[in-house]
Amino acid sequence: MCRVRLWNCENIKMLAVFNTTGIGGILGAILATILLTWLATRAQRNAKMVGDKKVLAYGLLVRVFGWVFLIISWFIAYTASRASANQIVIAWCVGIAFLLMSLALVVEVHFVRILFNDEFIYTFSPWRPSRKIPWTAISSYAFSDLNKWHILKTTSYGNIRLSILLSGLGTFSQELEKRKISFGK
Repeated sequence: MCRVRLWNCENIKMLAVFNTTGIGGILGAILATILLTWLATRAQRNAKMVGDKKVLAYGLLVRVFGWVFLIISWFIAYTASRASANQIVIAWCVGIAFLLMSLALVVEVHFVRILFNDEFIYTFSPWRPSRKIPWTAISSYAFSDLNKWHILKTTSYGNIRLSILLSGLGTFSQELEKRKISFGK
């Protein structure tokens, strides 16, 4: 009986070269950028209506990705728990960091939403208290290339951050244009 071995010495040497040359990090960054761009293009442009309010929220695809990332993070944490004694501290740090990031992502995509009507913008987030912001309080607009979110600055309500992954940004953009507020890069 012939068995094929997927991990022989040559494969391990190739992985070691791949990781030590920095190519792995570069490819990881490229892959993350491609994934983020793909998810952003899948977001619905039009906001859904709930009563008299329009809703910005993360779509199903982004939510599923959050859960996939959480499952991968559990696997990384499990792998970290099996690390050798001389690598256990760094392995646990990496495992816990991935787990915390994925938990934050799942909380974000399930509990953040923005509602708006002709008078107010209503923000809901697990990271801060809910807010009811009048449109007249918006003072300026910015875009964060690093975080990939739109930032609406207000006079006294703090900033409103809108991820490029939120569905409904097209409708929100039209509302801002109607009010002569610049939106977009």
